Amino acid sequence: MMSDQDDTAILKFWDQYISILHSNNIKPPVDRWYVVRVESYIAFFKTNEPSKRLRQHSAEDIETFINYVNQKKLLDSFKFFQLIHALQLLFTNHLKLDWAQNCDWEYWKSAKYDSPSCHLDLTRQPESINTRELLIENSSGLTDHHQELLLKLSAVIPLV
Repeated sequence: MMSDQDDTAILKFWDQYISILHSNNIKPPVDRWYVVRVESYIAFFKTNEPSKRLRQHSAEDIETFINYVNQKKLLDSFKFFQLIHALQLLFTNHLKLDWAQNCDWEYWKSAKYDSPSCHLDLTRQPESINTRELLIENSSGLTDHHQELLLKLSAVIPLV
């Protein structure tokens, strides 16, 4: 049974996460979907490892969950991208875990979701194409305003 103190801590946790979403330009109603994605992650581990706290999670835990979601085909590719971004914001901006700061989140976001042989590796060296640099190099004919919009769009939509 949860106490009032537990309820307050949970509400504070979600309020802080939603604030991080808003500061990263994830606004309503999309912010609610990010919360749903993180809730699904938490629920998965509550069932499989109920005593493990979020601050104890590792890259391997994320990989386990991502592989489960991928294997069960629970999300379409856009929602899969949203899940990765939601977890990135949770572990890097909210929980501020050291290992999460060094993850190649862009690789995860651009990983081919529907591939049965998809192995998502957080420890991979950053040799992948930097879509931001590629966009900058190939958008010289655009006005500064449009280049800025294209870069913002590339941060939200995987271009692979």
